[in-house]
Amino acid sequence: MQQPHSNCLVIELTATPLTSEGADGSLLELQVTSHFQEVWQPLGRGRFKFGLTGGILQLKLAGAKVVTTSDSTATPEYRLLNTATDTEPSWLVNLPRTLQRDPRVTSSSLRREDSGAGEYKTSPLQIKIRHTTEQPATVEISFLLTAADVRMVEAEELWHHDISPNKHAILERKLIKSLVELKLQPHTHQVELPGRESTGDKNLGATEIFWIEANPEQIKATEALWEVLQEDITKVVGAGTDDLAELAKIVNLNPLNDFAGANLLACDLRNGDFTGADFTKANLRGADLTDADFTGASLVGAKLAGADLTGAMLSDANLTGADLHLSSLALASLSGAKLEGANLHQANLSNANLSDADLTDADLTGADLHQAGLVLTNLSGAKLAGAKVAAARFKSPMGMTDAIVRDLQQLGAIFEEL
Repeated sequence: MQQPHSNCLVIELTATPLTSEGADGSLLELQVTSHFQEVWQPLGRGRFKFGLTGGILQLKLAGAKVVTTSDSTATPEYRLLNTATDTEPSWLVNLPRTLQRDPRVTSSSLRREDSGAGEYKTSPLQIKIRHTTEQPATVEISFLLTAADVRMVEAEELWHHDISPNKHAILERKLIKSLVELKLQPHTHQVELPGRESTGDKNLGATEIFWIEANPEQIKATEALWEVLQEDITKVVGAGTDDLAELAKIVNLNPLNDFAGANLLACDLRNGDFTGADFTKANLRGADLTDADFTGASLVGAKLAGADLTGAMLSDANLTGADLHLSSLALASLSGAKLEGANLHQANLSNANLSDADLTDADLTGADLHQAGLVLTNLSGAKLAGAKVAAARFKSPMGMTDAIVRDLQQLGAIFEEL
């Protein structure tokens, strides 16, 4: 018997004929709507709630091809991938950050369903398709995800909640990784498209991509998941170390690859070596990253609000779209770092090295840049209102008008020629 709210992703397909048959075949519009839902998964004597934050939507057409371009099929949640073809298009799906941070928040492009909090549907993705054969055309749909696309919402009776943030983060990450490997493998679904003589909208049905209903296959997968996790809980809770990298190795997690999308809220990563690591979309709010080495690491879209990155090595790191609101980057090395669109509102960047960094469209409103070094720094479109720039040294910065330079000089900024 299926449990209530057991589907964490349902994809709805609707097809509408657009033209009658012509020399190049008939056109129809395929509309794809993704329904995301947070779900409870029973596990042992406890349970946990999780939800998806994105993934890759793939279509495979037979007897038809896509005739639209990426611009005409784009919506806020879908981005056409460069690997897409006219018969096998694929999109990167990404829910707005507001929903990933707080499931009660909605946006104009994503609507909460009436059936309860934590249920959302994307804006319809509209795709124009042309029939290429006389035979009935079909579309095969699948959705791929990794642990970075799964977010833990809450857990009950799985482990003691008085353990350290580091141990909690490792257990949660191991659980999510095992969940993806054992239970969230994609289910391919194929439907027949309306024929050339069809008229009017045709609902092709809702495709349940991931589910946790109590059928024998899923029950077996859940038992395997709990078997894996029980031993790891004992190892981590009883470990005599709180070092994140050492804890990760205890449960066979790779610190360089397995923290993308991880919840590392308030964790202690001081002095850690994470050179080249992938922390894409990781939640590091309030974390202590003092003197940690993230040289060349990916922190794209990471949540670092309130984090302490004093003295951290972030040279050549990718922090595009990262949230660094109220974070401390004093004495940090950000040379060559990518910070396009990053939120550095009220961040402390005093004495930081921002040479050759890309701060295009970054929000530096109210940031502290006292004595920071900005040699060849790209500040195109950056917001600097209220920034403290006394003794900040600029050398040939890019994207700054003469008027902005004069305003900053009046506030104590020093502009030097190379």
